Order: sequence, then C-alpha cells, then structure tokens
Amino acid sequence: MNSRKFSRRSLMAAGFGVAVSATAASLLAACGEDEAETEAAAMDSGERETVTIEYLNWAFSEVGEAEAAQILDAFHAAVPHIQVEPQNLGFSQAQDKMITLHAAGALPDCIQIGFWQLGDFWDQGMIREVESMSNAANFDWSEYAEPLKNRIEDKIIVVPMSTIAGLTHYNEGTFEAAGVDGPPQTWDEHIEIGKQVTNPDAGQYGISHAWSLENPQVYSHLYPQIWQAGGEVENDDDLSFEANTSEGLAALSYVLDMELNEGMVAPGSLNGTEQTLIENFGSGVSGMFYDNSAHFNGYLSREDLSFFVGPPLEGPSKRAGFTFGWRNSIADRTENPQEAFDFLAWIAGVEGNTLLAGLGNQVPANKNASPTYAEGKMSGLVSEAIKWATFEGAQGHEGLGDERLIFVRHIHDAINGTASYQEVLDRTETEWNESVSG
Repeated sequence: MNSRKFSRRSLMAAGFGVAVSATAASLLAACGEDEAETEAAAMDSGERETVTIEYLNWAFSEVGEAEAAQILDAFHAAVPHIQVEPQNLGFSQAQDKMITLHAAGALPDCIQIGFWQLGDFWDQGMIREVESMSNAANFDWSEYAEPLKNRIEDKIIVVPMSTIAGLTHYNEGTFEAAGVDGPPQTWDEHIEIGKQVTNPDAGQYGISHAWSLENPQVYSHLYPQIWQAGGEVENDDDLSFEANTSEGLAALSYVLDMELNEGMVAPGSLNGTEQTLIENFGSGVSGMFYDNSAHFNGYLSREDLSFFVGPPLEGPSKRAGFTFGWRNSIADRTENPQEAFDFLAWIAGVEGNTLLAGLGNQVPANKNASPTYAEGKMSGLVSEAIKWATFEGAQGHEGLGDERLIFVRHIHDAINGTASYQEVLDRTETEWNESVSG
C-alpha cells in the first residue's frame, strides 16, 4: 500500500502546531493555501500522485491473458494515476486465496466475489459498502439491472461486472439423430424433447444435472426454474429462505421428475460437476444441459463440440429469464477505497464494459455498452444471450448465502428415496434460517 503524505496544514489540524505563533500560523496557512492550489493544478493537468491497487479475480483468467492486458491498458490510459496490479487466478484458487489473505490481514483492495460469499464476507468485515463512493465517480446505478445490485442491510456492497443469463444448450448431432428440429420453449416441450432424445440402451439421455456436494450448481440449474415458476430464493432483508412455496415446489418437482419419473437425466448426477455436464454434452451422452453464459469460453474451444443455444425456458408464471452476474467488491482494509471504486466503476462503465464483453465473450452488465464480438459462432451465441438477458424481462434473485449446500444435500435424499420434495424444502428452510438467526 502507498504511504500517506501529510501537508503542514494537516499536521497542524492534528495538534502539532499548538505552540506556533499567530504570525507563523498565518504564514503556514498561506503556504498551505499555495500548496493546495499547486495540488489542484496538478490534478487538473493529470499529474496526480500514482496510487497502486491490487485486484484478485478469476474473470481475467477466463477472459484470457492478452485480452485482460488490453482491458487494463485501456484503463491505465483513461485513468493514469491509478495503477492496477491484477492477481488473475482460476476460479477455485481465487476462492481459497481470498480466505487465506483475509486471515493474514492482506486481502487485496478489490476482489471479484461470488454471491454465495457475500453474506459471510460482510459478516466477517472483509468487504465494505460501495454506494457512498459512487457520487464522486459519477456512477449511474440506473444503468444496471436490479439483480446485479446485491444489498445487505439496504447497502449496495458490489459493483456489477457482467450479466450472466441462464441458457439451455443443445447438442446438434444428438438432436439431429433423434429427429428433433429445434429447441423447446416451455417446460412441457423440454420434457417431451428430453424423452425423445433419451435412449438408455445407447447410453444417451435428454439432459445432465450437477448435484455434486463439492460445488453444487443450483444457481445455474435450479434457481432459474424457481424464478420461472414464479418464486424467489431468498429474502434480502433478513436472508431467510423463501423457496419453500408452491412455486418452489413446482420447480423442484419439475427438475427432479426428469430424473426420477421420466428417466431422462444422465447417470451420475449426484456426483456431477460443471465439467461432468460439459463432458456428457460434448460426447453426446446428454442432448441438453442448462448453463450460464459466463461458461461459453470453457467449451467453445472444443472443436469436437457442435451445439446451439436456445432461450431460457418459459415456466408456469410465464417468466422466461433469470439474470445474475459477475461482480466485484472492495476490501474493508484498503487504504484507497475511492481509487478502488474508480477502477471497478470504469470496468462497469460503458467503455470498460464494452471492452470486457467484446474481448471476453461476456454479456455486458451496463445496458449502454455496445460490444463488438469476433466473427463466427460466438457472435451468434452472445447475441442470443443478450437478447434474453434483457434488463426488464430477465430478473430473478440468486440468493446471498450458501443455502445451496443445504439444498443439494436434501436433493440427494429425494433422489435416494428418503425424502419427499416437500421435505426437501422444509428441511432446507429450517436449517438455513437457523444458520442465519444463529
């Protein structure tokens, strides 16, 4: 961190000039005024003292090293007095390092943060609210969809980075072999096509899920369905579990019936991870899987994978979209909170968000960003994602806590036949609310 410099005026204000005579004090004051005018002139001319901030993230690793460097070069050109030193790690490594650095009192100024970490990090005093710094940066919160503005105690604690839309992916070869022309639009059509694609004798199934307890993907593979059914996941005010409703039950039944009643889910879902989904999808074991748009880059590089992306399915409530996103927070311990916010605000602004989305095949968080994507398949995929990740229509709530672990543990019980769907919701609600109140 940079050491702070004190002017003579600030030293006097701190009590160091008590014995100074009135004449000397007036001379010092005049000198201080001259110094302030000099500093203001330097700021106007761009000659401001350089501040270095550290940024721990996984986004730049997924975007690509060359692309991340181009984004930072553009920021440094736009805001030369703030220098960013990135720590670009893989997703899992970034999570582990945040906890380790916080314990050591060395958390970087800015961190990319997952929604499941927000409540815990806030309670531990790791991150601070960001709204109070937005006025100085002329940051317009109206340019971002409401689900991207995570709040705790009615305070915004994140700066949006990109929008993530939940989309259904279809293996072109599997669909063609099964005589399926195009993607389903509704839950009912999804079940019918899934059964049409399923052929256990050939080791082929309609869809894959990821219910591994190591990293359960309920925010990609169950929360959207709860939203599409007309429900919510979690209450912002008291962090209570709110999926134990008729809508939540409808969504859970829809998802688990694919496995238990329709037999269209590829085996191994209880140990399935995001990688399992991609492998099953790429090899044709499953004809479909539901994933979020942030993972495009992970499987687009595979030349053996021929697929297309369809819109989010329309549920009983006629809701079709579900929006969440990448976001950044500011460490409470930073000595440069405004500069940290200024960097995150630039990434989220029109210029930075246009670059991030276009170079990294992301859906922008800023609704005024206008990225240009590379020619080819990715261009069409991202266009489809943007089409459905509308700021008015694709809303939703992803939750702030780690109830996903409780949720999936009880989903295991349902699949194993030791719990009903309603018991899954009842137990999750009880355990999650006890953990919050405790």
